[in-house]
This record gives sequence, structure tokens and C-alpha cells, in this order.
Amino acid sequence: MDKTERQLKQMCNRIRNYREIRDFSQEYMSHKLSISVSSYSRIERGEVQLTVEKLLQICELLGVTYTMIIEGEPKESLIPINDSANPNYEYIHLLKDQIKLLKEQNDFYKEKMGDKS
Repeated sequence: MDKTERQLKQMCNRIRNYREIRDFSQEYMSHKLSISVSSYSRIERGEVQLTVEKLLQICELLGVTYTMIIEGEPKESLIPINDSANPNYEYIHLLKDQIKLLKEQNDFYKEKMGDKS
């Protein structure tokens, strides 16, 4: 593997790592990028040529700069959302619980409205 191939592989690994840090699924990423899951998966595996436009879209979704993907960034700079070391850990979990309750409430009301029809 030559230097360029190694650098491209590192870029693809960084994309995957940042996605996992953000706790995003490949399905979520592919939906937001308007591509198939298999196409997105091939990006992370380095099997397709990544356009600058697509790279910038991915960076925006992941909340990172393109230099973080191209050149790398120390892992310590991003704390995983689900990591208890994250200062917002408890707040994030409270929000997730609230979202879950709201979804259950929404489903309940949908069902209730459906019964009246």
C-alpha cells in the first residue's frame, strides 16, 4: 500500500470513527446524504472516490472540519456522547428519556385518534 492509499484509508477510518463517536448509524448518515446504506458503507471502507462535495456534507453532519478528516485530530478532542466522562452525559440521557416518552405519547394519541375514525 503506497502513501496515498494509506492516507485515504486513514480518512475513511476517521469518518467511521467520528460517526461512531457521534453515535450515528450508517443508515442515518446515508439518509442524510441521500445515498444508499451500501454506498455510504463503501465510503467508510474506502471503496469509492469521495468527492469534495460529499466530504463537506459528511463533515457538516459529523460536526467536524474537513481538516479533521484529512489530517486527523487527537481523539481526546471529541468525547463520545455515551461516555460518562462527557460533561453533558446526564443531560443527554435525560433528553433521550424525554424523547422516548414523547414518542410513546405520540403513538398513544395516534392510536386513540385511529379508534375514533
